[in-house]
Amino acid sequence: MKILVNDIIQNSDAPDALKSPALSDVFDVNEALTINFDKERPINCIGLGNTDGTYFTFNNTVAYDLSARLAAVPIGETSFGLIVDSPWLVTGGGPSDVSFEVISHNGQNALLVSTVQGWAGFDLVHAGFDFRAGNVIRIEGEWVGPTAGQPLLNLDNSGWNPLGGWNPVLNPGDTFEQTFTLTENDANAIAANNPAVIRVRANRDARFIITRLAVARDVNILFDSEKIENGLYLLPARVNASQITITTDATYIGRLGAGLAMQIGTSVRKEPSFNSTATSRTTLSGQVAPGLGGHIFMAVSLDGKYKIDGAMMNEIKEGYRYIGMGYPFFINFEDEAYKLPFDRMYAIDRNQAQMGFESGVARFLYSRRFEFEERF
Repeated sequence: MKILVNDIIQNSDAPDALKSPALSDVFDVNEALTINFDKERPINCIGLGNTDGTYFTFNNTVAYDLSARLAAVPIGETSFGLIVDSPWLVTGGGPSDVSFEVISHNGQNALLVSTVQGWAGFDLVHAGFDFRAGNVIRIEGEWVGPTAGQPLLNLDNSGWNPLGGWNPVLNPGDTFEQTFTLTENDANAIAANNPAVIRVRANRDARFIITRLAVARDVNILFDSEKIENGLYLLPARVNASQITITTDATYIGRLGAGLAMQIGTSVRKEPSFNSTATSRTTLSGQVAPGLGGHIFMAVSLDGKYKIDGAMMNEIKEGYRYIGMGYPFFINFEDEAYKLPFDRMYAIDRNQAQMGFESGVARFLYSRRFEFEERF
């Protein structure tokens, strides 16, 4: 089960109708929708309720921002994997070819790159970023030296093909900044490179500082128009954003959610049900008088045994203001599709006003029984 417990749309300037827990409060979509968050936040899913849209596109959303990551890394860290915390960035050479260190530079954390071989550096991996025409890359930094040289983003590991023709000659102390918008030819060159990467490097053995490296891309979610359900949908890639612009063919949206989908493994035992609040009655002659009014809804009970970890608990804590007010959750049951008659749900937990957990192991792992009821 994947569930959105901290809906960051609630911490944005989105229209009130998109924040409302009632899906009947619809927002009429007439043009691209821009939403500003209170700070940069990670997103790997969106929640949708009551919409006629068949696609949603997050336009030029930051897929990775090195400066945001560096802010959380201790000064002096030299492990590239720990520094970048992403499989989308890898070293372009071995320890004897290039080294890395987080340093303090002008009051902020920055990445010092020291190359022994002119071809070495670090790579932006095409398989992770899926580089396409229109993607935007922003790089900022300073040339350290020891003598003049040229920084570049190379598209040919066996030769010389600077992205956008950018390879300025810099002296020690010179700063650099450049924004690239990928063309179709750029995307083809990256895909044809062996390996398929963009290498951040210099033209010689050198030292240079990266203060910012951000990659922005469109992130798309496509739907089968006959199978749109209220619930949680996963993005093909995690993005970090302080602002998102969404284009869609939807004419209305009841509620929009976004944030980090938390995965909770559930036990084999599950109890789905179909329910109605309508009350019928039986006449004295034994005939049934159907109940009028009320509504029909789905429900399911399931257990997460020792699957709630610290990350999940932190997300609950961050989002509990709205959880405690009774806002329904966006849920994805695709992992449980082998045993449940529905893939997604927009639902409350019957006990979310007092969310209790239990643990009997000497680790930060908790269990909880979830009892979801569909809401509209």
